Amino acid sequence: MLLDAIEREKQEAEETLRTTKGKKTLWGKRVFAAKRDMVIIKLLLSTGLRISEALGIRIHDIDFVDKSIQILGKGKKYRQVFYDLEDVEDDFNRYIEEWKNLSIEHDYLFVSIINYRRLTSRGFQLLLKKYSKQARLRGSITPHTLRHTFATLSIEKGANIKAVSQILGHSNCKITIDTYTHLSNNHLRAVMQKCNPLSKEVIPLEERIEGRKKYLAYFENTG
Repeated sequence: MLLDAIEREKQEAEETLRTTKGKKTLWGKRVFAAKRDMVIIKLLLSTGLRISEALGIRIHDIDFVDKSIQILGKGKKYRQVFYDLEDVEDDFNRYIEEWKNLSIEHDYLFVSIINYRRLTSRGFQLLLKKYSKQARLRGSITPHTLRHTFATLSIEKGANIKAVSQILGHSNCKITIDTYTHLSNNHLRAVMQKCNPLSKEVIPLEERIEGRKKYLAYFENTG
């Protein structure tokens, strides 16, 4: 798994930093880089951010009371995403504390360990390629793959289309529907087994009402 590959890299760098007698600055930077990469990938997977949006985050974009981040998206439109999510918040806060100790002359949150300049999309794509190879993942894994994963799994788990559209920063729900509602065969099989007229399973009234609301949400902004 992708996150496991990053965790292994971090642990190996930490062990080398602990035992080596030289190059401690270098290995310290590698530990920091692994923590940075973990935070970026978790943000992409849990919020569906575009990589350009994630790498554009500045420290003043973060509301530490509300635990939210103001994102500048396409068309220079702002939206909020939240980082107080399971398996995200702790890593995010620890990374920020280490970031504050760096000697940098800008306020971009995600930086290169070579010169502490803002990390570029190209630079992150190369890192993602490295981790994908270490994790032995098939096919090409890109930052957009992680955005697609967030959107698709959110919808398959029952998230409201309108909410997913807003989180992704789409201008209307139709874009979300056209792009991300091609559900997996496993999900389609589960729906058929549960909802077909011959099924003996009784769907609770509350679940049927919620399903109807989600169905109607498809059409709220598509006219």
